[in-house]
Amino acid sequence: MQWLRKRLRLSLRMLLLLILVCGLWLGWQVNRARDQRDAIAEVEKYNGYVSFDYEFDAGRRIPDAKPRAPLWLCRILGDEFFREVVTVSYSCQPVSDATLAPLAAFDRIDALNFFA
Repeated sequence: MQWLRKRLRLSLRMLLLLILVCGLWLGWQVNRARDQRDAIAEVEKYNGYVSFDYEFDAGRRIPDAKPRAPLWLCRILGDEFFREVVTVSYSCQPVSDATLAPLAAFDRIDALNFFA
């Protein structure tokens, strides 16, 4: 009986630790998605355009591409959790600190374009 009680106590500790780790991971994901959403809005404010990872396959653009996540999940959580910015393009915008500052929020940029 005591052995079962000790095992249960250990399991409860492990469960709490698992909940803590999952909560930290989820908080990090939510913060990352929010930062990306804000950075995309900042890029678009300066007449910029972003392309996402699901829009390309082997370096070629996929027309009418959709995020890989189920549509119902994208509606609930938002697209930011299921996409990464890979290309940033600015049109008629000079290079400045204001245009480059939002790029720090993107983990994986393959191309940065400035068009006159």
